[in-house]
Amino acid sequence: MKNTPIRIELPTIYGMQTVNSFLFKEPEPILIDCGENTEESWQALTKGLADNDLTIADIKKVYITHTHTDHVGMAGRIAKVNGAEIWVSDKSHDYVLNPTSYYKIIRKLTIDTTAKLWGEVTPDSPLIKFSASMEKNKDTWVDIPKELLKVYKVGDYLNFGNENWKVIFMPGHSNTQTIYLQEETKKMLSADMLLSVTPTPFYELTGGLTGERIKGLPIMLQSYETLNNLDFSVAFPGHYDTITNPKEIISNQLAHIHKRKLQCLEFIKNGINNYQDLYPAMYNRFTFPAITMLVGYLDLLVGEEKIHWQEDEKSIRFEAIKLTV
Repeated sequence: MKNTPIRIELPTIYGMQTVNSFLFKEPEPILIDCGENTEESWQALTKGLADNDLTIADIKKVYITHTHTDHVGMAGRIAKVNGAEIWVSDKSHDYVLNPTSYYKIIRKLTIDTTAKLWGEVTPDSPLIKFSASMEKNKDTWVDIPKELLKVYKVGDYLNFGNENWKVIFMPGHSNTQTIYLQEETKKMLSADMLLSVTPTPFYELTGGLTGERIKGLPIMLQSYETLNNLDFSVAFPGHYDTITNPKEIISNQLAHIHKRKLQCLEFIKNGINNYQDLYPAMYNRFTFPAITMLVGYLDLLVGEEKIHWQEDEKSIRFEAIKLTV
């Protein structure tokens, strides 16, 4: 395929094993996303570029699809080495101006929300270990020099590989996520909107750095609808291999989400009314994506008026809504 993006796999400290950075060599060397700021990731990027007769100093621009650490974390380091421009969307700009504050706010939202869902937290709770891992990983995102930070807008066309790619907003997994569509060749850089596994919504706030928790999964389902209406045949995702059957994957993932949502409802109908009992009924191990996905199923059921969500300062409970005849 003409002007196929070159995939460079970078290690990640998170559960996806690797994250993809995509290289275009023409009309100038650019990267789409760039991994976390770790030495392992830096060395992997250095090797991946060397395999294509380039060095990090050759990179002129880096385009960021969304403001998750595994996609943006190393951008500032690249910029400081070679003066590369870092391009982010108008949806991401306010976040990348101060990643330290952004990270603190998201960490607090994540821990506070999960603690309230989980109820009483003991010293040996998986939540405590998770909190410690978030604190340990806070340095994996480097500040971007403001003079090198540039902004593209949703709806713009960007030149990758001497082709024009349309910027499309795809929130849900992240409320800053954009994808890029090459309309003539039907190629897509799908970020984390379309993966070989079902993406998960993360905790974020309605006002960017303030407000209430965004209900990510209902928003993600709207993005799936938009995605399914686009004309494309191959996707280059943020993680894992190239996708050549995108419509089939979208259909399967939508079916999976609705199936799991109904399983969640059945457990609630059968008397489970708290998260700490619902989680082990739905999952056999403690992972952050599972935590947020289960909250997403609950958000869907609340929106469909299938359950009541009852929340106070210390806990969250829910119950099935009984149908009246």
